[in-house]
Amino acid sequence: MLKFNKRVLILSSSITWVLVGIMLLARIPAWYNVLTPSEFYLSASIGLILAVIKVRYVFMGTVIRNINRINKLKGESHHILLFHSFKFYLMILPMIGGGIFLRTSDFIPKYYVLPIYLGVGLALVYSGMKFLITPHKTLK
Repeated sequence: MLKFNKRVLILSSSITWVLVGIMLLARIPAWYNVLTPSEFYLSASIGLILAVIKVRYVFMGTVIRNINRINKLKGESHHILLFHSFKFYLMILPMIGGGIFLRTSDFIPKYYVLPIYLGVGLALVYSGMKFLITPHKTLK
């Protein structure tokens, strides 16, 4: 079994968050043709506000907790899947399912879905980058 140092685990978290954020953001241009311009821009504005709230009140704390958790792992080499906690992996499945449901549902208007995808996508990209620039020591 391959084992990696703590820096690689933190880098893996960063890459995962950024890629998932980009994947969410990549869905948004297709909705431009489905929505009126005013619906699109209003939804996008709400998504930007949601991104700021999500970063400030949810993701930054998660980034710090994850860096601290990785830094507290005993030993130098660890399985690559330890870049997130088991609890986080359990949360990922409902998030993926919810995103697919929102995106594919015909009865939920896209002007409600767009702010969620934009807000969460931007927040994931920003927070994923924060993994790289946050000092990799135990944080408060």
